[in-house]
Amino acid sequence: MRLKCGALLLGLMLAGMAVTTNSRVSADAADGEVLVDPGTTFANVYRLHDLPAWSKDGTFRPDLIMQTVQDQVLPKHWEARGGNATMAPYPQEGALVIRASEKMHQEIKAFLDKQRPGR
Repeated sequence: MRLKCGALLLGLMLAGMAVTTNSRVSADAADGEVLVDPGTTFANVYRLHDLPAWSKDGTFRPDLIMQTVQDQVLPKHWEARGGNATMAPYPQEGALVIRASEKMHQEIKAFLDKQRPGR
């Protein structure tokens, strides 16, 4: 039941983001992959299972990672700084849902990959 609720919540978040950006998001996309019209903003899910996003008691705490991404990846493009990219935690999956342009998603993926252990 918990997994179904989490999947429903993610679906609603992605649908809301798609509506606000006039992009088309594919429900058939694999983890980390979203199919959209080129040149638009779209939502993507970034799992943080191997990054330091949990407290000692196992609580999902992505605050530091979220702030670091906003500071390091095209800072002026984030909504909090006048841009249109947004980010929200998705605790049920230990992930972030980020709505941004294709270029930003490429930069975000590269940045997160560099933070992963063994890279």
